[in-house]
Amino acid sequence: MTSLESASRPGQLHAHVVVARSNSFQLDVSILAAPGEMVAILGPNGSGKSTLLAALAGLLPIDFGEIRLGSQIFDSPESNIFLRSVDRRVGVVFQDLLLFPHLSVLDNIAFGLRARGVPKAVARAQAQRWAEEFGVGELIGAKATALSGGQAQRVALARALAVEPTLLLLDEPLSALDVESAAAVLVQLNENLISSGTVGVLVTHDPQEAYLLAETMYIIESGRITQHGAPKDVFTHPATAYVRAASEKVRAL
Repeated sequence: MTSLESASRPGQLHAHVVVARSNSFQLDVSILAAPGEMVAILGPNGSGKSTLLAALAGLLPIDFGEIRLGSQIFDSPESNIFLRSVDRRVGVVFQDLLLFPHLSVLDNIAFGLRARGVPKAVARAQAQRWAEEFGVGELIGAKATALSGGQAQRVALARALAVEPTLLLLDEPLSALDVESAAAVLVQLNENLISSGTVGVLVTHDPQEAYLLAETMYIIESGRITQHGAPKDVFTHPATAYVRAASEKVRAL
């Protein structure tokens, strides 16, 4: 058992997120996600997806509401509770990946473990396992700057999962992968979520990615949820012009 496996398995994610970014825009959404479930947040640019991701990650405090995973409260202005990202056991894959250019692939994957106090040798051993699982085992000595876009994306996913997160946040995680590689990574992600009970939240503007990855989907437009449900149901019965346009892209799958 690793140093992180002794922690309790995560519970359901309950998030009511209210954030005012300006006088003209306020995000006010509520989402639920069960252990082992991948939930997609889909919407056009400027709809509030990135704001929601930042709030769940602990990078942005909410103005009102509550973010709770099982019995642990991450953020509650009313109760004066705000946990930093490092205290939330959250794994994040941002769209720009944010790999450390001066570190090797192995040390990039091990970084989150080391930040949580895992001994170097143990962290590197676990990082090696994750590198192999995501098909970059032969690249562990390479610097991040030497990687292709697809390789870097695999390293970022391995780094996020290496900390055995209770909440996994993904910002368009398949965008740099070809179709065959994306399918393989999709299988790995789903297997990991189910086996660990980790809650997954995918933020994307790509309806095909949401359809392939998620069990439940929330559509956000102008800071509000306009539709939610199983992706197939949402795209079969679109409630807005945006969803109708998105459903046309899904039919091309």
